[in-house]
Amino acid sequence: MREHGVPQFTLESHRPVAAFDVLEFSFATELGYTNILNSLDLAGIPLRAADRAEFEPLVLAGGDAAFSPEPIADFLDAVVLGDGEEIALPISELVRSWKSQGRPGRDGLLLLLVAGGAVYMPKFYDVEYTPHHGSS
Repeated sequence: MREHGVPQFTLESHRPVAAFDVLEFSFATELGYTNILNSLDLAGIPLRAADRAEFEPLVLAGGDAAFSPEPIADFLDAVVLGDGEEIALPISELVRSWKSQGRPGRDGLLLLLVAGGAVYMPKFYDVEYTPHHGSS
């Protein structure tokens, strides 16, 4: 796909992945984290959330391995914490409502998602890590 410049597309409709409003990943284990980078690259979507434009999809993640999302936080717009089955329909309804209002900005949708709870938005937090000191 890279060699021939073919962007990643959906199986059924052959619609480019980058044309969707939301791209979601489910992680069963942390080993799946590198797949997000490969998928975004193949789709032509900027890897880092901060580099994505208004028209590009929001990138969400969830699943068992998303309870501690900091290792991949720079690449995600939002992380679903908890059981995705319970929040999938409310997220779909929020996206539908956002679209019916004319897509009032990516941050508008992110704020709607965070207001519903159970969704972590890395861009809304400044995370600091304690320096590691070697053991003596």
